[in-house]
Amino acid sequence: MDWLELQFDENNEPISPIFSDRYFSRSSGRSETEYVFLQHNGLPERWRGSGTFSIGEIGFGTGLSFFLTLMKWNELRAEMTQGELTFISVEKFPIRPSDIEAILRRQIQLEVPDSFLNSYAHFQPGWNMLVLEDQSVTLELFIGEALEGLSSRPFLVDAWFYDGFAPGRNPDLWHDELYGALAQHSLKGTSLATFTAAGRVRRGLQAVGFDMQKAKGFGRKRDMLFGVFQPQVENEDA
Repeated sequence: MDWLELQFDENNEPISPIFSDRYFSRSSGRSETEYVFLQHNGLPERWRGSGTFSIGEIGFGTGLSFFLTLMKWNELRAEMTQGELTFISVEKFPIRPSDIEAILRRQIQLEVPDSFLNSYAHFQPGWNMLVLEDQSVTLELFIGEALEGLSSRPFLVDAWFYDGFAPGRNPDLWHDELYGALAQHSLKGTSLATFTAAGRVRRGLQAVGFDMQKAKGFGRKRDMLFGVFQPQVENEDA
């Protein structure tokens, strides 16, 4: 694997050397992730009573969204008689297992199972799968171009975490073809949340069937976007 060599700022927070952008908020990446992606996708409340639930993510990054989701899932799982969670993500520039461990375990203080780190260290370009049987969770991670991964096989999700770097810095993750791919993998009622409020992103998602609206952004960010997929013709089961 060609691992990305991260850069770190004066507070030892990670920065992408490719996009010169932060992986998460200076004030609190954990709170930002919970606010933007969990709260604005109605999670974990939507898990109650559901047999299965699938989340799609654009930009695995440090794994923060996955492991915060995993923590919330395990907190609620004690109240659920059954339930399985599938987390499907894409990442073009994977970071080293040691960096994930340092960022999430030491800085953010999230639990990162050794089974993940051991398996992740051997991931290869293309699709990779890790099953956490004791938690009823499956991680499916595509290493490579987002559009290539989304186009390579059929699946449907109940929620999207749209977490690419800022559209102005990483345009490859914000364009009409990718918006269309998100729609192809969505059911009627699939939710989507993203930290950006860029007008062209909102219009692009609306054009493929997402009913988008603005909400107050996290921290210093003025606005963010969230919405629901409401197509004229519902996707068939994949």
